[in-house]
Amino acid sequence: TSIRGVAPVGANVISLGRDEIDASGAQSVQQLIQSVPQVSGFGNGGAEFTQGAHSTSGESTPTIHNLGASSSNSTLILIDGHNITPSGNDGYTDPSIIPAIALQRVDILADGDSAVYGSNAVAGVLNFITRKDYEGFLTDVSFSSASPRQTFTFSQLAGHRWETGSAMIAYEYNSTGQLRYGDRDRTRNADLRYLGGSNFKNFNCSPASISTTIASTAQVYAYPYTGAPVAQANNSLAGTCSSSPTSTLLPSANTNTVFATVTQDITDKLRARLDLNYASRVNMNQQAQSAI
Repeated sequence: TSIRGVAPVGANVISLGRDEIDASGAQSVQQLIQSVPQVSGFGNGGAEFTQGAHSTSGESTPTIHNLGASSSNSTLILIDGHNITPSGNDGYTDPSIIPAIALQRVDILADGDSAVYGSNAVAGVLNFITRKDYEGFLTDVSFSSASPRQTFTFSQLAGHRWETGSAMIAYEYNSTGQLRYGDRDRTRNADLRYLGGSNFKNFNCSPASISTTIASTAQVYAYPYTGAPVAQANNSLAGTCSSSPTSTLLPSANTNTVFATVTQDITDKLRARLDLNYASRVNMNQQAQSAI
């Protein structure tokens, strides 16, 4: 602010340096950011996001204080101070396209700063700072398991610097298995009446049940057919089938990300920089059977 007598000037910036990144044990940028309480919607597994801007193909935009949770997000996402190219078909700004091994630190301004950055920064700013003038090679391999779901990450970093510039390239491969509802006791059984809840079973069975109409007065003939139908309106009490054991609670994901940068000093006051980024993601999400 420029208002005389107002103090303190500026806003606090949360910074996650290389030491914090290594100590966190995070296998990806997504896991790293989920440790920051001010950031919402970026720690949820796979495509099952409940906050922040997200798409069914896996892209996700972290949201500061969960403000503007839509494709027109109010949190500005930057890499080294400049905008990130949107990901996928939905145009989401997903910082997971940067290998975590390439980061030097992450600066989080968890306060509105649209006066400096524009309307995209109403909620705040996330700035992902990559390593500078890195020299040498670095390999990182990590594995985690929460049976039966496992995550494997392989990362490789290479860099070289010279008197007037530097070059760096980073690669990350991440493979995460899927987790089904049936893999956990609390999600395996859709009938929760024994816990004082409701029966979430339905009539979407295999072999299929038959409904005479889709109206609220529909009569459902469940397999095996006994000649005694039940009213579809009584689904919460009389549901006979559960899709929980085969439905996906957290989808599987396989990602490949590459980030390369070259800088060259042209004069004492002029520097040229080129950034190249490639990211590929394949998700597998098993859905429950439905009516036909």
